[in-house]
Amino acid sequence: MNKKLVIATVVAVSIAGAMASLRRSPDLSSVKFSEECTTVSDPADINVYHHEGIVNSFLDIQGKFGRGRMMVMEYRHQHLATHRGTTSVPGDWRNEDSAYKLADWGMIGDVDQNSPKVYYLRTALGPMKRDKGGQWVPDKSQPALLDRKADEFEAYALAQLKKGEKLIRWERPDFLRYVGTITASASCLSCHADAKEGSVLGAFTYDYSKVKPTAKMEYPELMAAAREGKNMAQLMTLEKKRYASNPWAIAWQLSKSGVVIPEMITMQTEMRERLVKDSTQLERMRSNSSQKQASNSSLAR
Repeated sequence: MNKKLVIATVVAVSIAGAMASLRRSPDLSSVKFSEECTTVSDPADINVYHHEGIVNSFLDIQGKFGRGRMMVMEYRHQHLATHRGTTSVPGDWRNEDSAYKLADWGMIGDVDQNSPKVYYLRTALGPMKRDKGGQWVPDKSQPALLDRKADEFEAYALAQLKKGEKLIRWERPDFLRYVGTITASASCLSCHADAKEGSVLGAFTYDYSKVKPTAKMEYPELMAAAREGKNMAQLMTLEKKRYASNPWAIAWQLSKSGVVIPEMITMQTEMRERLVKDSTQLERMRSNSSQKQASNSSLAR
């Protein structure tokens, strides 16, 4: 990788991070979040749909705790691609009035502590270094996953999620921020022994900047048909491009324009049920294997 390109990338990421933090650096304690924030639970809301997608992708990663899963999640976010049928991790999206640019996102952990933390990655690849051949490669000796203290908005949102809310949104003319819950399913309890099914294990926090769209809306015919109430089968007949036979690709295109149709919600729900079932079965297999090994070891003695 070209050294100038690496430096430019690091500078750009630093500037973007600094700009994103400008909204957190003022005294947010003076903001009346109870008046400015809204509670959202409608599955047809684009923010709820996007959040459900990222939770599905999170559940799809086996064998890692939350922080380890974040390392995998970042690559999915960078590529904005589907993975094993799950919807893409939320990225940029727009409507007729505003374009929403994802400036920052992370996972809120340590939710039972007095000071919950937000875990995030510095860049897609983390810190870089030159190898023996002079090429720039990820520096695995440096932590790619960073953390910061949850700010006042995130702390407020987390308190509301613990009361049973699903997603808390805070929007102003120049930005949109929201926090969505990660609740414990049956498959989570094998690792989170102190948790109860349905309890809040963590949350995802999203930070969008807002600008005026400079280009025409993509796929206007598809979007118009979706808003008219056309179902997925009808929409797929309109899409003649590469992924015309893939409903997840159609869902991704619709979500980029802030459109959610009933079939998209059903797809998310079915995916969640499958992931939880698969995860539960995997834990049973691991448990049975461990018990069998312990039994064989005992007999060998």
